Amino acid sequence: MKKIILLISFFAFAKIGFSTVSNGGDPENSSAMSIGRFKMIHHLEAVLKNFDFDAKCEIQSYEITRIRKREDALTYTNQGAGYSKAVQNLADNVKSGDIYYYDNIKARCPGDAAGRAINSLVVRIK
Repeated sequence: MKKIILLISFFAFAKIGFSTVSNGGDPENSSAMSIGRFKMIHHLEAVLKNFDFDAKCEIQSYEITRIRKREDALTYTNQGAGYSKAVQNLADNVKSGDIYYYDNIKARCPGDAAGRAINSLVVRIK
């Protein structure tokens, strides 16, 4: 069975994802990260893991939700892999203790006729 991995791309790649989450460490379903590292994120990328060749899936859309103590949750829908202006503003205003959920991620992989739902990702800010 092929695993699809979601990557959050930085200037220098750091792999964080779903199905297999890697923040330069062991696989898990969520990742803790510093404010500085989180602010370097500008888009998502999905890659087929353990595939015969390097194959990437095109991110079509996703929702990002920020949970902050004593505040209402903020959710934005993003089209495509790159952060929209609203999502970038949400990410730029990150604080320690925030939790970011990437949900309802749709990606189109090689050979797919249409996009498919892929697993979610949780990022906890240190």
